Amino acid sequence: MEEFSDYTVFTTKTSDGREVEMAVIDEFEFEKKYYVAAALVEGDTINSEGLYIYRARIENGEFRAEKIHSAVDYKRVCDAYAEYTGQDKDDDVNGSDAADPTD
Repeated sequence: MEEFSDYTVFTTKTSDGREVEMAVIDEFEFEKKYYVAAALVEGDTINSEGLYIYRARIENGEFRAEKIHSAVDYKRVCDAYAEYTGQDKDDDVNGSDAADPTD
């Protein structure tokens, strides 16, 4: 686990309705849209076990992260991120339901 400090954080809901905090680890552009790779915040640390990809927007000067609901779109964006970072497509980016970090 990595020490939690100067990261942009956001809150998202899991499929069972619980709220979890995520820390933005990386950002990238794909098909003229912006995305972030985020990791689950656990207490004062960031769980580096895997990354989750979210669509990123700036609205009224504030950062917003949105889940990618389509499994097909999520896979395409994950593959693009893996290529962007030079990773194997199956390494650290979580699978098609990865918009829910606790599943």
